[in-house]
Amino acid sequence: MKIPRISGLARACVALCMVAVIWPCAALAERPAAGLLWNRTGLPAVFPLLVVTAPGRDYVVELTDAETATPAMAGYIHGGRFFRLLVPPGRFDVTFHAGSGWAGEEMLFGPATQTMRLEKPLVFRVEDFRTKAGHRIDLRDWAPGERAGLQTRRIALCQTLRLAPEAPPALTLVPTGPDTEQSAGDAPKYGDLWRYRHVAQDRARWDVESRPC
Repeated sequence: MKIPRISGLARACVALCMVAVIWPCAALAERPAAGLLWNRTGLPAVFPLLVVTAPGRDYVVELTDAETATPAMAGYIHGGRFFRLLVPPGRFDVTFHAGSGWAGEEMLFGPATQTMRLEKPLVFRVEDFRTKAGHRIDLRDWAPGERAGLQTRRIALCQTLRLAPEAPPALTLVPTGPDTEQSAGDAPKYGDLWRYRHVAQDRARWDVESRPC
């Protein structure tokens, strides 16, 4: 039985079909975890950026320095899930890319990637010495090619001091009787330690607590 020979063109078509079938699976398998993709500012990220999305597709949010046009940071969003990104201080242009089937940081979601950029930069800064000003962006009603369904509002985190009662106590030697020569707080003489007892004294420790305001 003679086996028919396959032309080079036919082999190329078969290879392209295999790539078309395998590529989407490989892309979905490499889907990033939700959260920070990269931060190139070198600055501490402490200001909140909340993004609300609908399920059905994923998003990449990119922040670019509004003054220098330098890429600052990027985050990956799983559609329909809570997303919060902490942002460094500054004034940033914000761009969203949406799609399904992650193809890497260069290709994003492939040729079907949908992109939208906010008209005005967002400012992240400290106000009144204790308030971290950020933003909340709602993309649930956003349709590709328009900004009508985009909602942005300012949010803030207020910082307050809270006493931490769980701080470990300090042990202080206190005399047990009137015949002890040392007063409380003085170092006892060697051999007289039996005349003293250990008393736990709380040491105050303050924690910084952030809350929406």
